[in-house]
Amino acid sequence: MPAKKAASKKRAVKKSSSKKGSVKKSASPKSVAKKPPSPKLMVMPDVKVGSPYLRIGGPAESFPLLRAETLRLSGHDYLSQLADMWRPRGLKTKKVGTAFFSRHKCGDAFDCRQDVPYFVVQPEPIGGHQYFRIYLKTVAQTPVLNSPLVSNMTVKDYRGTTFKGWVLDFTALAGQFNWQRIPAHKGWSTKGPNYNKMEWWHYQQTQGLSFAAVMKILYG
Repeated sequence: MPAKKAASKKRAVKKSSSKKGSVKKSASPKSVAKKPPSPKLMVMPDVKVGSPYLRIGGPAESFPLLRAETLRLSGHDYLSQLADMWRPRGLKTKKVGTAFFSRHKCGDAFDCRQDVPYFVVQPEPIGGHQYFRIYLKTVAQTPVLNSPLVSNMTVKDYRGTTFKGWVLDFTALAGQFNWQRIPAHKGWSTKGPNYNKMEWWHYQQTQGLSFAAVMKILYG
């Protein structure tokens, strides 16, 4: 074979193999969802938070329902983004208001976000403990049929402001789905380092299970 033809054939073969290689490179890999750290935890879809896991059963089943109903009644997808959800069982922190035996480690708690302009948080002392009730200003500012949880009222926020209009009682709605608020810790304050002790954003569904019992369920 003449030298020119042989060189031309080599170039053609090299070009062809180069093309095949480039096809393999451009193939996009399948996106793999991050697995929960326990088979007893479930991923909450489309929730923006560091670790979107809840314990299988009541917590994992009821959260999406609460989220959907909150959106339907208020017009806000308030639970699409959270401040916190699941935490690793061995997590230790010196952050004020953060307990080592937190229900977040049990996969049955979440913290509502605190950076939206449409919530009103009203102090509610009960039995010597300080609780807070979350109201969400509705988008439509009109009544919702067959929903006593949406009402036209005046709500006083702990920050000193007052809102008059249509609001959704988020705390009551959460209770209907077995999500309960907790009282503020002793020494709480509306400002400074002890602000985290207010806990008005925290909701949990323990189902009467102790921390130790849940750790056994999750990790054996």
